[in-house]
Parts: sequence; C-alpha cells; structure tokens
Amino acid sequence: MADPALTPAQTALIGRWRDHLGGSSDHVPHPTVEDALAFGRLSTLERLLRALCTEEPDHCGVVRLAVRELRQRKTRPEPGGGQRGPAPRHSVPLEALPEPWRRTLREMEAARALDDDGLWIEGRDPPAPHVLRGIAYVLRAVAAKCAERDVPVRLDKRAIGEWRNAAKDRGLRPASVALQLRHIERFLAWQGDHTSLCETVASWARQEGEKAACTISVKDRRLRARPLTLGAVIESAEHLAREGASAPAGSRAEAIAQLHAAALALAVNCPLRIGDLHRLRVGRELVRDATGWSVSIRTSKTGADYEMPSLWPETTPFLDALVYASAAGRELWTGYDEREGTPIFSLDGGKTGLRADWISKVWRRHTGHGAHIVRTLWHDHVRDVSGDREVWLALALCGQRSERTRLHYQTRASVQANQRRGRDALRAARNEAKEALAPLRRHR
Repeated sequence: MADPALTPAQTALIGRWRDHLGGSSDHVPHPTVEDALAFGRLSTLERLLRALCTEEPDHCGVVRLAVRELRQRKTRPEPGGGQRGPAPRHSVPLEALPEPWRRTLREMEAARALDDDGLWIEGRDPPAPHVLRGIAYVLRAVAAKCAERDVPVRLDKRAIGEWRNAAKDRGLRPASVALQLRHIERFLAWQGDHTSLCETVASWARQEGEKAACTISVKDRRLRARPLTLGAVIESAEHLAREGASAPAGSRAEAIAQLHAAALALAVNCPLRIGDLHRLRVGRELVRDATGWSVSIRTSKTGADYEMPSLWPETTPFLDALVYASAAGRELWTGYDEREGTPIFSLDGGKTGLRADWISKVWRRHTGHGAHIVRTLWHDHVRDVSGDREVWLALALCGQRSERTRLHYQTRASVQANQRRGRDALRAARNEAKEALAPLRRHR
C-alpha cells in the first residue's frame, strides 16, 4: 500500500525502482551502487532519494553514493598539469638545487627506505619522511636567499645566517626557526665534511630554542582564550551523532554528522597525528571484530609501530555508523566487507579518502582548535590527575617516545598544577567519556 505522504509521481517512481531491482510487494532485494547508477540519470536518482527516505530508508545509503558519483562526473574538471596553488615566494624548486645537495637528499631517502625494510646497517639514523621534506624545504629556502643576493648557491655561515635573519623578519616563530636550523645541521652532518659549520648551526638552533621556551606558544594562547577538555569533545561528538540519527536516512546531513562525530571521538580515543588518522583503512589499520575495533599502524613521523588492541566500547557506535550507513540494508558486516581496504573517513563509500587537514577543520569547527590539540589535552589530563608518574601513558596514547616531545605538548597551566595527584588517568578519562556518552547509548 502506498504511503499517503508520497505524491503519485513518487509512488510511481518507487514502483519502477522495485521493478528495477526485481522485487515483489513482499520483498525488495537490497540494492548496490551499480543498481542505482543503472536506474536513471542524476535528476531521477535525486527524486528517488527523496521518495526513499520514507518508503525504503535502507536503500538511501547506496542511492546517495550513486547521486554523489554522478554529481562528481558532472562537475569534475579535466586533469591538467602545472603548479597547484600560489607559487612559492621564499624557496626555489627542488630541481633548482645544486646536484650535490640533491644527491645527498637521494642518499638519505634511499637509506630511509632500507631502514624501513630492516636492511640499513650503518651508524647514521636516516631521517623520517617528514624530516626529509623539511630538510629539502629549508635547503630550497637557503638557495632562494642566495639567488636573491645573486651569489653562488652554497651552504656556508653567511648564507644560512642571512636566511635565518630573513625568516625571523618574516615573523617565523623561534621554535620554527630552531627546527629548520636542526634540519640544516642534520643535512650537513650527513654530508660529513662541515664539522665547524655544524657546530655553528647547532648553536643557533639552541639559541632559537631558548627563545621559544620563554615564549607563550600559540597553542597556549588559544587554550587560554577558548578552554577545552576531553569530556567537552566527547559531548560534541555525542551531539553530532544524535543530529545524524535524526537526519533523513541517506542524506548528506546524516553522512556529514556521522563523519564529524567519528573524527572527534576517534581522535580522543586514539590521539594520533592527523597524518596518521586519515590513513586508517577499514580492515587494515582499523579492524572490527565481534568485540569492537582495534588500531595498528606505523606512524608516519617517527616510523614507530602504534598498537591499540581494543578501542573503547563507547567509540564503537561512531565507527560502526560510518561502515553501515551506506551499506545495502544498513547491515554492519555487509558494509564492513564492502569497505575493507578503504579509508574510514570518506564521503563516497571509501572510493576516495578525506585529507588529513579535513580532520583539523572538523575540530576547529566544533571545538575552536585544530585536531592536534587533543594530544595536548591528553598530556595535560595525565599530568593533572597523576603528575609525572604516569607520563608514559600520554606518550603511549599519542604514539610518542621521548620526554622532550612530552614537554612540548604540555601547557604551562598543567605544569603549575603539578601538585594534583592521585587518580589513574586512563580510567578517569574513560569514565568521563562514559558519562558524556550515556545519553547517546540510551538514545540508540
């Protein structure tokens, strides 16, 4: 019997849809995206999606993916070459670097590849990929400064010193200058023939690092202006999940709310850097079994193995929603099989993953801070409830290994609150999350 809320045209369209799927009045097979694409043009599928929201909501997910694909085909620009974005103002292209510099960069890259395969046996530690990119950039910046002075491109005290002064004049923070100076130092040390210059650059890096230690960081200022807690983030995720549950089935509003909720909740439970979070793939780094989800990934910055064998049960509904929302019949394991090997954060059923900076944009929209603030929140939380005794916990949660890194993520406020001790940090944070998520569990 037709739904009285449907117009005659919508009722006829749904009848055609059921005939297309080969269904009867008693049973309609669960469709696939291919079924939807074969049904009609974009305008037809858009009308069908609106009608299915009341009549066959379990079909909406796959129809939404088909609509999205057809829209992309309609608006996708022709591929083309050339520079994306504005041309660099303070660096030269990599190809413009002197050949000896590029040869050294290639050697470092090859050593990193061998080290990743367990074959590197020399004493020098090859830089991680992100460090190699940093080294290449600062070399390009020094080369640009030499070109500006119309002098030969070389690494000497004058060239590096002038680049340093120019970077500071542009407003580059001391911490950033220190980091790039350490990149130059590492490059020189790898070449092995600039001992005196290495010492000078290392001294400059220490000077900039001392200035940075005396400066209130941008992160500190932002947290003072807009305080944030782990519990508040979970509450935001819970609110978004409820918005998604109340949105029309298969709608863009539902998909966006579910994605945003998962981006907040997963980062709290698994506070990796966004460069690693966006690489999580269903059935690969992010695995679901009968008991819940687990994470296992090699981090891109340090190359360390990160293992979390059991994510919090409170996180499970957020990730499950991403898997079954667009699955045929909204069945979890069907969706899991369909999504295996695809990025968890995706708007088109895993065909393309969302970029790392998308996660930070979600965090800024809902919390006022970028996603990496969660790492600071964890360090502060652990420090607040347990002091120095449980520093290892925050390091492990964030996939970090060094005490120096831990100090970078702590704010001054947490250091001043060092006298607060006592509770187990992980249990306290999890209990906080449970209380915040209680309304969501009741709702579901």
